[in-house]
Amino acid sequence: MSRPLLNVENLSVTYRTTKGPIEAVRGVSFELGREKLGIVGESGSGKSQTGRAILRLTAANGSVAADRFDFDGIDLLAASEREMRRIRGNRISMILQDPKYSLNPVMKAGDQIAEAYRVHHRTGRRAARERAIEMLSSVLIREPERVYHSYPHELSGGMGQRVMIAMMMIPEPDIIIADEPTSALDVVVQRQVMTTLGRLQKETGASVILVGHDMGLIAQFADTVGVMYAGKLVDVAPIKQMVEEPLHPYSQLLLQSVPGLEEKQERLVGIPGMPPTLINLPPGCLFQPRCPQAIPTCSQVTPVLQSPAGNTGAGERQVACHLYD
Repeated sequence: MSRPLLNVENLSVTYRTTKGPIEAVRGVSFELGREKLGIVGESGSGKSQTGRAILRLTAANGSVAADRFDFDGIDLLAASEREMRRIRGNRISMILQDPKYSLNPVMKAGDQIAEAYRVHHRTGRRAARERAIEMLSSVLIREPERVYHSYPHELSGGMGQRVMIAMMMIPEPDIIIADEPTSALDVVVQRQVMTTLGRLQKETGASVILVGHDMGLIAQFADTVGVMYAGKLVDVAPIKQMVEEPLHPYSQLLLQSVPGLEEKQERLVGIPGMPPTLINLPPGCLFQPRCPQAIPTCSQVTPVLQSPAGNTGAGERQVACHLYD
């Protein structure tokens, strides 16, 4: 793997509420090189909050802390707001979940792409328009000029998401954070959008953080995957290892909940129970109440993310589970 572009050590995101502080992200650490990292987990696990923290886009009642949080030598916690504005959208872009809510409804789609180019490249309107049409073609839109002059409500979900990808890719960022970019799309369009994103990533050499809850989709795209539960990373591995030998019981259940094509399944395996609320957390492993493999230690001692006992790899495989102490 290449030299890390993003270094995150012991990241936490805490929100002040009337019921007390909520630690939405707790002790998350990872490195990102020129690769595709998948972060997967149920809703509320802290995936999107991790992505927003990288861009310092947490809500006003939130705070971000970390032992190390730097991007290409820039300390993201110490950077001024002016410096962050130069990074956001230019060097780190974020593709949001639903174009219906992310695109400006009263501005033509092409103008929004061209504006992103003009802001970051200081060009004229004509050059920005030409580059925007080129970018629409590159995301496989058949009639780029027509789409350029269309409003977001005139576009299908898949086309709107391609417009979002074009707008985020046009500044040629170093990192793309894709926050569940296909959650509102059918499976055929999902594949088309992810294929387009993967091709653009390969052409530009950008790093990608793909956030999602669909382990099957993550497995088809990512090089490495991190499984999050209740604000923490609980299982990290190269994607081949994760699919063939998931270690954490939560990872195993996530994979079992994906329908397979080779074997007929009468029923999909679901994960019992609900994720915990993040106020006044109890000791021990937070997955323990839902875990079919729990042992007495699980309710007493919080597991640490570390290489499993007997691991012979280069330290890439990590799991937070007492079964592997």
